[in-house]
Amino acid sequence: MSIQAVAWALEQDIPSAGMKLVLISLCNHANHKTGECWPSIATVEREASMTRRTVQRNIALLIDAGFIEARADFAESGRQGANVYRIISDPVERGALTANHKMLGVGCHSDIPSRDDENASDGALEGVTDGAGEGATGGAPINHQKEPSEEPPPPITEAAPVTKWEGDFSIFWDEWPILLRPDNRHHCAGIFRNLSEEARAAAIAQAGTYRKLMACRKKPPRLVTYLSERIFAELDGGPQFDTDGDFLITPDRPEWSSWLGSIRSRFGESGVQSIVRKEKPLYRTKTRWPDPKTQAAA
Repeated sequence: MSIQAVAWALEQDIPSAGMKLVLISLCNHANHKTGECWPSIATVEREASMTRRTVQRNIALLIDAGFIEARADFAESGRQGANVYRIISDPVERGALTANHKMLGVGCHSDIPSRDDENASDGALEGVTDGAGEGATGGAPINHQKEPSEEPPPPITEAAPVTKWEGDFSIFWDEWPILLRPDNRHHCAGIFRNLSEEARAAAIAQAGTYRKLMACRKKPPRLVTYLSERIFAELDGGPQFDTDGDFLITPDRPEWSSWLGSIRSRFGESGVQSIVRKEKPLYRTKTRWPDPKTQAAA
C-alpha cells in the first residue's frame, strides 16, 4: 500500500464520491516508486462497495479527468491480460492528459458499448491479476486479504521476430484510447494485415483525425468500422470539418465540382446557384464525396 498515495487521493477535489472511492482503492494498491497497480475489478468492487458497472464507469471518468492512466497487457496469443493503472499525481501532467483526451474525443463513455460481461471472469475484461503493489513505505496493504493471483504479469524475456505489419499494427492499437478499443484484437489485426502498406500508413496517420471527427458528431469512434470501411482514405487529404463534424467543401477543393454536379442532378440549376451565389460559397456535408448514384457531371 502507498500511504502517501491514499492520503493524496483523500485531498483531491473530486466532484463524485464514487470517483474518489475508486481512486482511493487504486491508490491502496499503488507501487510507491511507479504509481502503478493492477487490482482486478472484483477487488475494487469490494473495496469501494460498488457494482462492476459502476466501478468501470468511475474508472473511465478518472481517466478522462487525468487522475489515472490505463493500459492493457497482452499475452503472445493476443489475449488481453491485466489492466495496469498508473496514478497521476502531477497536476501539470494531469492537465496535459485531460487536454489530450479532449482532443482525441475520449469522454462521454455512456455512448460507448460496454465491454462488461457479467458471466465472464474478471481477468477476461479488466485484468487477470489481483495483487497489491508495493507501498510507499514498503509496508503491507491496509486490506491484508489478497486474491489468488497477486503478482504482475511476468516479463517476456524472449520475443519472436515481429514483422513490419505487426509492428505497424502495434503502433496503431496502442495509440487508440484503451476504453475505445474493441474486445477482439485478433480480428482488428486481421483487417489491418490485409491492407496495403500504403493504406496501413494512412490508417495510422488519420486515426486521430477520425476520433476528433466522431467526437464532433458525438459518436464513439469505431475501430473496426474505421479499418473495414477504409474511412482513413476519405480523411487522407480531406477537407476541414466544423464543430458538428460536417465537411466544409469550398470552391478550391477537388470535391467541389462533384458536389455541384450532384446538387444539379437532384435540385436543378437553381440548387447550384443558391450555393455559388453566396459571398463565400460553401457546402456542408457528412461525407467527403457525393453518392455516385446521384452524381452527375458538373
